Amino acid sequence: DKHIVRQAVQTSGLALQFAPKRLKENRHIVRDAVEENESAINFGLGISRAFARAGLVVRRDPMALEVLSEEWQDDEAIVYEAVRRNGLALQFASEDLRDEGSIVYAAVENNGLALKFAGKTQKKELEIVEAAVGNNGLALQYASKKLRADKDVIQFVEDLLLDHIPIEIPLRYYPYINLFETIYYHMTRDNRDEEKIITDDDKLLAYICD
Repeated sequence: DKHIVRQAVQTSGLALQFAPKRLKENRHIVRDAVEENESAINFGLGISRAFARAGLVVRRDPMALEVLSEEWQDDEAIVYEAVRRNGLALQFASEDLRDEGSIVYAAVENNGLALKFAGKTQKKELEIVEAAVGNNGLALQYASKKLRADKDVIQFVEDLLLDHIPIEIPLRYYPYINLFETIYYHMTRDNRDEEKIITDDDKLLAYICD
């Protein structure tokens, strides 16, 4: 029974050796077994073994996606495994997967700068861009021009930056002001107004004038 075998290998990967041949060829069962015990890869058969080996490679080093075959660079499960561990591995995914929402979201959630490697469609997605900027404000430069000018995105960035200005020891936090200015540089010129935002916000003004 597939369900029983899957539970067994999740408990002890080496239990795969006792599974029927057809289940040793099941990529999901073999993957689960190898995740529990890497030595279980020796009991996988056919494509399931190759799949498990590719998964093992990117778990050890996500950036190794670069050296895998195009087949694996276009495999959603393998690419997801890589980018959720290191978002920058997105650059080695296939063109199709670089424009796949779940893949890109996982990548930018890990490293916002992975937005640089996302497909054009994903750079236009508000949820993706906010996740990227929430992880690393500098990711804003890789968003679509339309979103860089979007009032909701601008407000999101303002709120995010202001949340990072602490209440004590102003001088210690001047780098946040520099980050603030750098991020705003990447917004559409007609929609950024550093002077207005700084002077309008009492909290920021207090730190700049302290």
